[in-house]
Amino acid sequence: MGLGLALAISGCASGTAAPSYSGPAVSSGSEPLTLMMPGPSGSSACARISQRLSALTRPQLGFEIQLEQQPFARYESALWQRLMQKQAPDLFFLSAAQTLAAHVYENNVYPLDTLLERYPTLYGAFSPTQWDSKRKYRRIYAVPSGTTDCYCGGFLARQDLLDALGIQTEKVRTLSQLHSLLLRVKEELPDVLPVVPDYGRMNLSLGEDPLDDQLGVLLRGEGTRVQNLYASAGYAGLCQEMYRWRQEGLILQNACLRSEPAVDLMRVCRGFGFFCRLNADTLDCYSRAYGESLAAIPLNEMIQNSSGLPDGWGLPVQPSKKEEALAFLELLCTDPEAAHLFLYGEEEDQDTAWADRWCNANCCLGVRAAESAPLPESGKARVSPAYGFSVNASECMAEMDSCSAVVRCYNHALLGGCLDPNEALPLFLNELNEAGIEKVIAAKQQRLDNWLNAR
Repeated sequence: MGLGLALAISGCASGTAAPSYSGPAVSSGSEPLTLMMPGPSGSSACARISQRLSALTRPQLGFEIQLEQQPFARYESALWQRLMQKQAPDLFFLSAAQTLAAHVYENNVYPLDTLLERYPTLYGAFSPTQWDSKRKYRRIYAVPSGTTDCYCGGFLARQDLLDALGIQTEKVRTLSQLHSLLLRVKEELPDVLPVVPDYGRMNLSLGEDPLDDQLGVLLRGEGTRVQNLYASAGYAGLCQEMYRWRQEGLILQNACLRSEPAVDLMRVCRGFGFFCRLNADTLDCYSRAYGESLAAIPLNEMIQNSSGLPDGWGLPVQPSKKEEALAFLELLCTDPEAAHLFLYGEEEDQDTAWADRWCNANCCLGVRAAESAPLPESGKARVSPAYGFSVNASECMAEMDSCSAVVRCYNHALLGGCLDPNEALPLFLNELNEAGIEKVIAAKQQRLDNWLNAR
């Protein structure tokens, strides 16, 4: 979100001509291929796009598609429940919110190595690094989502309000400069809320490499020593800054308790903007979702790490339409019409939830928008020394789960300015220590050292 979520195959929506699907023919009888993903689309929108996609998959692949979306706030729990009950869909999205290692540990996902041999176009659509991010115990357990791995921390703001105030975003490149801009917004536009959250998150970044889950990270400019992000001076400074912003009335008061996407809160609360991860596609994706032009304000340097790679597509262990699932993903790499439908829905229904929401295309547009975000060049991105590394620390899964629960209790509230960091941060760090954060960090460090030495 990172997220933000990537829900399609990289490069699928290319506007150039592409050959029709020529992979192995699949026939699954009368039952459709079921696919589950996070998103805001209702059942009627999903049914409509399922019907349109089925018109393409039926003659080419021999089966129909049945799409389902679950709200972002409930997606992980809904998917996990179905996996535990052995009632999973044939194809499901795996977000970075739940590590692939956890799904492998619980025997939720099926190894794909043998199956992928029949789908060379699908396999060739991703780099070795992307496939390695889906490899656990030397086996591939998911298909990459195609998420871009170059990004910078930033802020998206309403272009119409910037124009009304005569503000040039090119002059805003630091958190301090953004603070001054937001104070002006509050003063001159008192009915506008300067900052809204995105699913209860502020999405602020220190430029760290999260090493999958933020439980032990590589801090910017501090080499390959795995450290506790939440114990860093930079994190404490962000918490203090956001607490001050909330006291000044710049942030939605109950930010950490909101479960809506930022674009919805922008409408409901007449918001000015929100923090997000910026990449080459972000501006177009969020502008589509909001329905009006937004402006991108990058706040730090472009970085490249593996934090976008955890997203992917998984197949259940129990009997399911496994070959059909891979055939559908491969079709998205060869059929522009199918890819466009999957990403954007129908052109004539732009007011529907499916077509109007960013989540189906975020970070995976095959064709760049005419006006892309004013970002530093990807070729000049600061590459993490752990780029391509994927954590596999099964011996401390219990500690990772406990630490994640503690982070959920404190992190969003602190970065949303809802808690006084002078009081809450010491409690946060103490509970992390009790949950076993040092064991997690030590396990990550050992594996990272082994990975670096083997290169």
